[in-house]
This record gives sequence, C-alpha cells and structure tokens, in this order.
Amino acid sequence: MPPLLFARRAARYSRRAVHENRYRSLLEQAPFSIQVFSPDGRTIRVNQAFERLWGVRLEQLAGYNILEDPQLEQSGALEFIRRAFAGETTRVPAAQYNPNDTIPGITEIEDPQRWLSAVIFPVRDASGAIAEVVIIHEDITARVHAENERNKSEQITRNVLESIGDAFYAVDREWRFTYVNPQAERVVGLPPEKLLGKIVWEEYPGLVGSRFEQCFRQVATGRVSGSMVDYYPDHDRWYEVHVYPAPGGGISVYVQNVTERKKAEEELARVSRELREADQRKDEFLATLAHELRNPLAPIRNSLEVLRMPRIDDGMARHAREMMERQVHHLVRLVDDLLDVSRVMRGKIDLRMEPVELATVVARAVETCQPLIDSQRHRLEISLPAESMLLDADPVRLAQVVGNLLTNAAKYTSPGGRIWLGARRIDDVAVLEVRDNGVGIATELLPHVFELFVQGHHTASHSQGGLGVGLTLVRRLVEMHHGTVEASSDGPGKGSEITVRLPLAVRADECAETNDERAAQKAVRPSGLRLLVVDDNEDAAVSLAMLLRLQGHEVCVAHDGPSSLEMAVAYAPDLVFLDIGMPGMDGYEVARRIRAEPSLKHVVLTAVTGWGQSEDRRRTSEAGFDHHIVKPPEPRAIEQLIASLRNGD
Repeated sequence: MPPLLFARRAARYSRRAVHENRYRSLLEQAPFSIQVFSPDGRTIRVNQAFERLWGVRLEQLAGYNILEDPQLEQSGALEFIRRAFAGETTRVPAAQYNPNDTIPGITEIEDPQRWLSAVIFPVRDASGAIAEVVIIHEDITARVHAENERNKSEQITRNVLESIGDAFYAVDREWRFTYVNPQAERVVGLPPEKLLGKIVWEEYPGLVGSRFEQCFRQVATGRVSGSMVDYYPDHDRWYEVHVYPAPGGGISVYVQNVTERKKAEEELARVSRELREADQRKDEFLATLAHELRNPLAPIRNSLEVLRMPRIDDGMARHAREMMERQVHHLVRLVDDLLDVSRVMRGKIDLRMEPVELATVVARAVETCQPLIDSQRHRLEISLPAESMLLDADPVRLAQVVGNLLTNAAKYTSPGGRIWLGARRIDDVAVLEVRDNGVGIATELLPHVFELFVQGHHTASHSQGGLGVGLTLVRRLVEMHHGTVEASSDGPGKGSEITVRLPLAVRADECAETNDERAAQKAVRPSGLRLLVVDDNEDAAVSLAMLLRLQGHEVCVAHDGPSSLEMAVAYAPDLVFLDIGMPGMDGYEVARRIRAEPSLKHVVLTAVTGWGQSEDRRRTSEAGFDHHIVKPPEPRAIEQLIASLRNGD
C-alpha cells in the first residue's frame, strides 16, 4: 500500500476514534516507519517498523521535539514538517538519511545510510482540531540503488554510443528518431538536432523501397536482429547496418560507413585475380620454355649422331653442321631474350645513346628478321618517308624493338600473309607502325599483350616458337627511350597493329657512322696471334681452341686457375680468353695475378662468362680484364676483338 493511501486511511480511522484499536493495529502492521507527534512536536507513538529503521524505541525519544531539530532546519526538511503541523498534508522529497545523525542519543545501527521518502499529514479530532501529526517514512534505498545502477548503465551506454566512430539511432514504433549520436552527421551527413522527432522515411527518402527499408521493417515486425551491407546511391557510399529490436516496439540501428573497406576488398580481389592470372601465365611460360629448349636439342643430338657415322660424305656433314649452327643460334636467342627481359625489368640495362637514323634501324631489323619472313612466304611492305628522321637512341636496342615487332607479326600471320612496316613524322615525334593480316588479338587480351609471359595463341599453325617476352621487351625499351607503344586489333582473324612513338632528336645534322660500322670496316682477318683459352668446361675450351686454330692462331688450353698461370708465364700469350666461374681459383683471381706479373703486363685479358649484367662487367673491369664477352661467344665478336688487337685499337 503506498504511503499516501495509507495516510488517508489512517486519518479516516482516527477521526472516528483516535485511540481506536483498528487505528493502533493499522499503525503497528504498516510496513512503513510511522512516527506520531503531539501538536507541540513531541513524539507520542512509533511503530515497530520505525524502531527497525531508526534503531530507537519510544522511551528514548523523551525530550526530543521535532520542531526544534537544528539538523532538519539545516537540511530544509523542517519547512515541510511545519506545514503539516499547520494542517497541510505534505510530501518530503526523497533524500539520504543517517539515523545515527538525525536523532541524537540513539544507539548506532549498522549500515545507517538510507534513502527515504516521507509523507507528513495532520490527524484531526471530531471537532476538526489537529490532534496528532504523523510522519510516514518509506525506505526506498533498494529502489534508488537500482535506479542509480540503471542510470549509470544508461550513461555508460550513452558515453559509448557518443564516442564510437559510427552512427547509432533509436527509433520508436512510429518510426520517429528518439536518439541520434553525434557521429551520425559524419557518417551519413545529417546532424542529430535535425533528426530527433522526425520520421525516418521523410528524412531519408532514398531508403524507401531499398533493402535497408526491408531489413528495418522485418526487425520491427519480427522482433529479431538483422544486418546487411549495401550500396546507398544517395550518398555514393557502402553502409554496413545492424538492426536490433528495442523496448516499446522500436528499433536500434547501428550504421558503419564501409566504403573504404569495400574498395579495399575489391582491390584485394583484383590483385588476387591478377596474381592468379600471373601465376597461370608463369606456368604456361615455364611449359613453353621447356618446349622451346627441347626443340633445338633434338636436331642437335641427331646431327651429332650423324657426324659420328663412319660413312658420311661432305654434303651430309655440312648439312648437319649448318643444322646445329641454326639450332644453337636459336638457343642463344632464347637465353638472350630471358636475360634481356630480366635486366630490363630490374632496370639493369644501360642504353648507349647516339644519333641514329630511323631508316638505318629499320634496315638492320629487317635484315635480322628476313629469314623468318621468307620462310613463311610473307610479303613485307616497307614505307618510310624520304626526309631524315633522326633519333637520339641506342641503335642496337631500337633495332631489337623493330625486330621483335616484325618477328611477332610473322609468327602470328598464316603462311603467305602480308606485313606492313611504315613510319611517319607528326610534329617532333617519329611514329612507327607494324601491321599484319594475321590472327588478330582478342578484345580481352589487348590490355595485357605487353605484359610478361602473355601469349595470345598456341596453335601449331601459328606458333613459330618463342617465350612470350618479346612485346614486354618492346614496351620497356620504348619507355626507356621516352616513347610509347600501343596495340590495336579489330578482333580474332582481323590482324593487328602495333604503334610506337619516339621523340625525334633535337638536332638535325646527318647521322655519323655507328661504332658497329666503323668496327666492321676495320675488321681485317688477322693471323699468327698467340692465344690462351682457360675454361673448366673442357668441351667449351677445346671447341673454342679448335675455332681459333682454324683461323690461323696458335692456341694453348688450360682448365683451372693454377695451371693457366703457369702456362701464361711460359707461353706469354697475346690474348687470353678466361672463364670466370672456375672452382678453386676463379677467373677474377687469375686476372689479378696475371696483372701482377711484370712479364705479362702486355697480355690482353678477355672474360668469357655467362654473366653479362652491368655489375658483372664492372667486376671484370676492376679485376683487370680488357674485354667482356657473354657465353656462348659469337664468332664474329671474337673476330672483331682479334682484329682490333691486330690493328692496335
């Protein structure tokens, strides 16, 4: 029974008879603390609940007058008490009391702090005069503590919601916003003050008919949680939304802007896809490499068997040697392509720039590719302008670019096809175009034709061998010349076109002789030199010595470092072909010791090695070598080296 209702019933009983038994019974059985005062403020009656709450009996209150209590005066409660003594029923606001401090002289009780609410009312006699004043205290400590805990929990929740980086909304059953945290403005663009009390669908019309609305209504009607990620076109953002049922039929909505995450996921998916495609291309490349390396080995092995036959005429022997020479050249080309693409991709190629005519570059490239074009019975048409088109370029690498384009066109054009090579000038740019009527390029492959290990077709009718690195080399070499390259095609079976754009040289003077041309003019076949060949690979050393002896030179051979030093001192060669990667004493150490020998200071040292990068050339130079030749050595390179030595260059 609430204290106020109890007070009214007690007053009704007391009007009939102040000392009536029902009145006394009501006071004693009440669950509230009841203290009855005389009109002058003295305590005349208390119930058992009072004694339990305050820890004091009636006789202990003799001499205590509530109207003279200084602590009640100080706390402001005495004002409500005086109003009750004046005939008014009053309610004292809930407050915290300490019975030990409130009533002097009482026995102290444990855990004295209590939250109490009080009702004070006068009790009148039959004539209407105030006979008593009753104070009813209700112990609401447990309720206050529970409410404090609830408030604390709500405050913690509010602090969390206002400190998180995402938006949070509370919506009632009428779809009105009842709470919006401050982060909502940053996440979705509307501040809390604009949303509170407003209808969701009016403030966010873009939600109507969307998957978001469907999710909200399912949670509101089904009272189960829901979540989703979707694109919101009004904000051009991706949102992750979690929706929970809330008390009173409303819902709570947690919104996170996941646009960057979605972009990252899409980027990760793209990279993963590209990595899978690159891995697939790598596997295809390795299979192609194995195939291309095995192809020339078969005719070489067969030719060796033919040369071993006892009854073989000169024609058969010549044919076998020519076949082996072609296949070895093919193997060297494959290895060179691999080394070139490796060096280019790692930026290890140094261009030797000089003024060069585009027509000269084209002529060299056509000369290199003509055998392949002729073997396929292709018709090559060349259209070059009469005017000079001078480039500042590396002639060897630029010829490699044009040669790779012609080779690619020849490989992917059916026998008897047509290839066009043309050049024109547009302002200060030389535009070179290679076009064919071959198999063409699929639309989805066009953006990738210049990537490493990409090959468009593998059919027997179109494949002429290769590793799929030619166009990669073209792009990187063109870019190193500050140019651009692009591919176009109308689709499979409709041919293709590669366009290269290169900046023209600033000066327009005539192109001087190239170093290769000058070297070729000076190349006079010498004879009579004393040569030393050093290589731990016996076949490599002996075969090179045989070639040099057939050219008229005197040649000695050594297969390790110590014996080569002894032979060099005794033999005093003019030129030493020295391998680098020998066990024990390598070529660097041999070179340093030869340079330290006074009697051998005139010797020309040439490194013959499988390592050909700029760093390798630097190391051989520091060790004392004069020249650096990459294995397998080209016979013409050896002839030019010997010619330069003979001519004193």
